[in-house]
Amino acid sequence: MSFYKATVIVTCIFISVQTVEVGREVEGGFEVLNTGPIQLIVPDVLSFTIRNEAQCKGLFRICYLSVPNASRRELERRGFWNMGTNCPIGYCTLSLEPEHDVVFGLSAEWHDGNLYGMLVEGTGTMCSRYVANYVSNFTIIDVPKCSVIIDAARLPEKKTVEKPKDKTFKVKLIIAICIGLALLLLIAGIVGLYFCTRFKKEAVPPVKFVRHTVNPSTPHKTSPINKQLESKAHVSVSRSAKTSPSYKQRDASKEPRQWNSQKANMKSDNLSNSATSNEV
Repeated sequence: MSFYKATVIVTCIFISVQTVEVGREVEGGFEVLNTGPIQLIVPDVLSFTIRNEAQCKGLFRICYLSVPNASRRELERRGFWNMGTNCPIGYCTLSLEPEHDVVFGLSAEWHDGNLYGMLVEGTGTMCSRYVANYVSNFTIIDVPKCSVIIDAARLPEKKTVEKPKDKTFKVKLIIAICIGLALLLLIAGIVGLYFCTRFKKEAVPPVKFVRHTVNPSTPHKTSPINKQLESKAHVSVSRSAKTSPSYKQRDASKEPRQWNSQKANMKSDNLSNSATSNEV
């Protein structure tokens, strides 16, 4: 249980640290409230204002990005001398301490009870600021017990703060989501096609082929269609048989006439023969 309590406490502390605001936008610029990294859009000239500097106690120290990933020696080779000891790699240091009238890396002015500090760039001795998309990177190291304002500075929009890694991650995430959706659609199409073909096969019953064996001992039964064809054939044959005797009857009617004529001729011959015999 103690382990879980410790992890919960550490998590709460981490969340509380992450939610602490480094500063806020106010009239005239950006007011520094706490230590930590911050990205700001600043004008061409970087300047600071400490109001009521007589009542301000403590040190204000800020680091700004000059040359990304440049070591301290490399910055020294370039002729810069306002490198601090507590700043990240590639950062240079600026500081204001109103209580002791100490200024580092800035040109300072005092009037109307306020302290003004300004970074003079281009001299070759002060580190130049690295600006990308109008955004400068800062890290607050120390905050005094008074109001410190970065003149005319404002927070950038979230779109300009996005890092290239975040963009590539989003692009990869979108590609992965598109590929996943395409695979899901492909699988759904294959499953749907499988079920459709399966339902079609179940809807059409298979045709059963029955093989009949013929027994030679049993008489052959003709189908009704064959019976009709056979009856038609018998009728045609009977009709043709009836027509032929009609011609014979006609010929037969002629034969008796010829026979009677032959008989008459024979009778006339017999009568002539008998007459000649009587004369003799």
